[in-house]
Amino acid sequence: LSYVGQGMIMGLRTASSAFAGAVVAWAVLGPLAYQEGWVHGAAPNVALPPPPPASPGSHPSCEALVPKGAVDSWEFGAQGWVLWVALPLMLAEALTAFSIILMQHIGPLVAAHLRKDDGVEKGHDRFEVAPKSQLVPAPMWLSGLLASSALALAVISPMFAMPVWQTATALVLSCLISVLAVRALGETDLNPVSAVGKLSQVIFALIAPGHVVANVIAGAVAEAAATQVGDLMQDLKTGHLLRSSPRAQFYSQLIGSTLSAVVTVAAYQLYSHTYSIPSEQFPALVSHVWKDMAVLMQKGLSALPASSRAFGASFAAIGVALPLVEHALPHAYAGYLPSGIAFGIGMYVTADWSIPRLAGALLEYLWRRYDPRSHELHMLMLASGFVLGEGVMSIVALFFTALGVPKLIAS
Repeated sequence: LSYVGQGMIMGLRTASSAFAGAVVAWAVLGPLAYQEGWVHGAAPNVALPPPPPASPGSHPSCEALVPKGAVDSWEFGAQGWVLWVALPLMLAEALTAFSIILMQHIGPLVAAHLRKDDGVEKGHDRFEVAPKSQLVPAPMWLSGLLASSALALAVISPMFAMPVWQTATALVLSCLISVLAVRALGETDLNPVSAVGKLSQVIFALIAPGHVVANVIAGAVAEAAATQVGDLMQDLKTGHLLRSSPRAQFYSQLIGSTLSAVVTVAAYQLYSHTYSIPSEQFPALVSHVWKDMAVLMQKGLSALPASSRAFGASFAAIGVALPLVEHALPHAYAGYLPSGIAFGIGMYVTADWSIPRLAGALLEYLWRRYDPRSHELHMLMLASGFVLGEGVMSIVALFFTALGVPKLIAS
C-alpha cells in the first residue's frame, strides 16, 4: 500500500511514465538484448549452473528457457544492459530541463542586478515580513556553514581515503549547484536533485579524473545538499506564509538535523545488522546508477558495448527532445508528454515497483474526476496514511526481526 499511496501523490503523468518505461525495458529491450546475444548472464567463458529439471508432463520453467543471471545480473544480464539505456535518457532529460530553467533566469537575474533591484529598499527587504529581531544574523549561519564544512572534511576525507582538496572541492561545488537547484525548485516546484548530482559527477571527472570513489562522493554531496536546501526552502516559505519566526525555525532545524544524524545512522545500522544490504529484499537499485556513472566518467564511452552505446544515444536524444518540446508547447498540452526521468526509473527498476504506483495514480485520477470535493478533503490524508502506515509497521517488523520474534506466516 505504500507504493499505492506514493502513486496517488506523484500523479498519473509520473506513474504512467514509469510504467511505460517498465514495459519498454522488460517487454521489449530486455528480451531483444537476450535474443541478440548482447547479454549472457555470466562473464565470458563462465558457464551458468544448469536449470532444474522439469517434472514429466510439465512445461519447462522460465529459468530453463532463460537463465536467471541473464535477466537480473547487473554485470552481464539484461538489467545491467537496460541501465545503460535508461541512464543517458535520465541524464539528458534532467540536464536539458535544468539548462532551460537556467537560461530563463540568467537574463532576469542579470537585469535585476544591473538595476540593483534585489528586493531591498533603503536597508529594508520588502519581501520579509518578520521583524529584524526574529531574523537569523549572517554571522550565525556563516559560522555554522564553516563549522559543518570543517566537520564534513574531517569525516569524509579519512573515511573514503580522499585528499582534503577533493573533499573541499566537492563541498564548494555542492554549495554552488544547490543555489541553482533551489532556484529551480522555487520556480517549478521540482527539485532537480538527480541532475545536479550527475552534473557534479561530470564536473568532478574533469577535476579529478580516474577517481571512482571521489566521483561518487562528489555527486552524493551535491545531491544531498540540493535535497536539504530544497526542504529548508519549503519549510521557510511555509513559515513565511504563516508569519513564523525565521530564527525559531532555524533553531528547530538545527535540533532536527542533529537528532537525525544519530537516528538515521542508528536505523541504517539496525537494518544492515538485521538484513543483508544489498539483497533480493533490499537491492539498493540506485547505487548501481551512481557506480556505473562514476565508472563511465573514468573509462569513457568506449568501455560500453556497441549495442548499449547505440540505444543509449537514441534514448539520450529522446531525453533532450522531451524538455524542448514541453517548453515549446502550451502549458495545457505539455502535461500529456511523458516524464523522461520517471520513464528511465521505470526502465531500471522491476515492474513490481511501477505497477502499484500506477494503480494509485489511477485511483487518484478517478477520485478527483468523480468526487472532487471529497478528493480535496481526504486524498492526501489517505495517501499519506498508506505511506506512513506501512513505514511505521516496517520499523516495528524490523525490531521484531532483530529480536528474533518468529513470523506468524512463513514466507
